[in-house]
Amino acid sequence: MDLQKKRGRNPVEQDKIAAFVRKMIISGKWPAGRKIPTHIELGKKFNVTTVTIYRTMSSLISDGFLRVNMNKNRGTYVNETPPHLTNYALVFPTASSELGWNMFFATLLEVSKSIQNELGIKIIPYFWIDGNPLRPDYMRLINDIRKERLAGIIFSSPVFMIEKTPAVLEGDIPRVIMSGNNERVDIPWLSMNAGSFIDKSLDYLESRDCRRIAFISTKGQKGFLTRQLAPAFSRRNLILVPQWHHLCHLEWTEAAVNIVRLLMSSQPKAERPDALLVGDDNLIGPVCEGLKLAGIRIPGELELVSHCNFPRSSMPPLPVKFIGYDIHGLMQRCIEILKLRKTSARISRANFIDACTDDEYARLRNRK
Repeated sequence: MDLQKKRGRNPVEQDKIAAFVRKMIISGKWPAGRKIPTHIELGKKFNVTTVTIYRTMSSLISDGFLRVNMNKNRGTYVNETPPHLTNYALVFPTASSELGWNMFFATLLEVSKSIQNELGIKIIPYFWIDGNPLRPDYMRLINDIRKERLAGIIFSSPVFMIEKTPAVLEGDIPRVIMSGNNERVDIPWLSMNAGSFIDKSLDYLESRDCRRIAFISTKGQKGFLTRQLAPAFSRRNLILVPQWHHLCHLEWTEAAVNIVRLLMSSQPKAERPDALLVGDDNLIGPVCEGLKLAGIRIPGELELVSHCNFPRSSMPPLPVKFIGYDIHGLMQRCIEILKLRKTSARISRANFIDACTDDEYARLRNRK
């Protein structure tokens, strides 16, 4: 052990020194841009060789806490953008090549890339955080938490699979959960207001003189979305036909093709739906395919409204009125919540964003 220490190869000492430097930076005692003590000074303070100090500083430079100035003011300085102030984790329960990946995750990932420069931050994705401690991104996330390299953590879905893991429990790092509540953890959550989506969709369809409205969505929408349909129909005196309301599993969205064909071709025109509301944008492709196979003219025979995560990256083959959520605004609000969590400001556990139409979204983005 003494020989290791003499050669500057004691990892325990390096961890101790690194923890000290991080504490000085995170506490603000060493502010951004400050020149830190020299390797010789730190070596004397911790009774280690300058080799140990060099290796420790190298790791902190790699992590982004420190930078080296090689000009006339030579030395090691606190980075102006240290990771505990600028690096945000965006945690996904799956990956793009796996089951469970959806259009919300895809849009969220793209928006997170574009919003970084705007906010002057770095958003780091971590994929397949599902409770398996052997997954590479899980180990990377836990390492970043323990080395205090994150300013905040955004969970893109409820955390029930990982609620008892260090990803949720360790470190004094603010966290926020998207698109769902989990009462068992003390983390604020930000969710889409399903009621506003239904109201905007039905208001639009009413303005188009639609009365017989069918609804199709994914199994995951059962409950918080579907239970609001009946009272929303009742308030508007719309015709509610139970057999016109269907749910598909997200892994078998092709079932929507045949559901739509049956809805639109098994009865006379006067007795079939005059509008179709799609509650999940993952279904709009199969729905359009089913309508084309049924020979339905859009909008001549049917009004088609679909949920959307804005901005939409592709357009369906049929005319669709999109109503949904501004994911750019959702990400902005998450970052705001995480920054507020670092202050003494009080934050509500439950937070919501309202739906907007495609026209409203276009006007909103044009003003930015």
